[in-house]
Amino acid sequence: MNQSWNTKMLIISVVISLVVIGIIISGTLTKETFLYLFTLDPWLFLAAIALHLVYWFAWGGRIKILSKSMGYRIGYFQSLNIVMVNVLAASVTPSNAGGEPVRIKMLNDLGVRGGDATAIVISERVADAIFLLVLSPILLIFFGLSISGLIGYLIISAVTLIGLSIIIIGLIVWKHKNFEKLIDKFDFIIKLFIRNREKRFKLIEKLKTEFRYFQKGIKIMILKRKLNFILVLILTSMIWISDFVIFSVVLLSMHQPPLWIYSIFAQIIIVLVSTIPISPGGSGLVEFIAALLYGPFIRKDVIGIVILVWRFIVFYMNIIVGLFFTLRHVVKK
Repeated sequence: MNQSWNTKMLIISVVISLVVIGIIISGTLTKETFLYLFTLDPWLFLAAIALHLVYWFAWGGRIKILSKSMGYRIGYFQSLNIVMVNVLAASVTPSNAGGEPVRIKMLNDLGVRGGDATAIVISERVADAIFLLVLSPILLIFFGLSISGLIGYLIISAVTLIGLSIIIIGLIVWKHKNFEKLIDKFDFIIKLFIRNREKRFKLIEKLKTEFRYFQKGIKIMILKRKLNFILVLILTSMIWISDFVIFSVVLLSMHQPPLWIYSIFAQIIIVLVSTIPISPGGSGLVEFIAALLYGPFIRKDVIGIVILVWRFIVFYMNIIVGLFFTLRHVVKK
């Protein structure tokens, strides 16, 4: 059932993306449109793909360092395997939310306690949030007068959501005793599924134990392993910047002027807006926002093709390569 659902979400994700790109291309089609695709510079196209490989490899390094900070020895290729299975799961779930449970489960399979694995994944999101929140004020100032009201509201909503997430994580870490008491109050909900009082008690105690590991893990990584967390922030910057400049390299491959700085800001908007749970992997929404943001600065007859090639690298490649790693992982298990 779960596998069937994932397959449906994968198909829906790809179909929505291709339909929206098709609409963009058909609305901007001229005699020269496909000429840009056929005259694409292969070396620059490969350079764009190489940048996405940097995204994957840096992410693998980040998981390895965070795991080491928690006292676990996980090989780099094991970390990379986690990343590659994760990108497929993220591509078939709204807000890319499916990636986190997959990473936690795979870390757990490698011997990492549930609470520690959760702390590792949450620390990744904290690093992402720090990176995006540092650049977001600049983004809002830079785009404040040029973006539409709707996009502006979406950006502010997404930035607010990220900020609130960091505050909540902070409260969980520093006010953990209050949250442990909250876990006790879940007994009446668990009672609906587990009638045996002793079993409920054991489950609640296990949840509290894993929560303590999670709370201690976050503290260790952010406060006590500061050098490692600085390395994590550096790798986080590499992850995002390498992917953010791909659009400009694709433009260069089609003999169009790049938009280096503007593109970084535009990509941050796309990342923030894609957190809205509208479609699997943000498909359709991402393409639409990209056309909206880049449209005024790129030739009308090339915008659809550029978005197609860009999405092939940052989205369809995730699905293709992620599917290979996922199938290999399932077969090995």
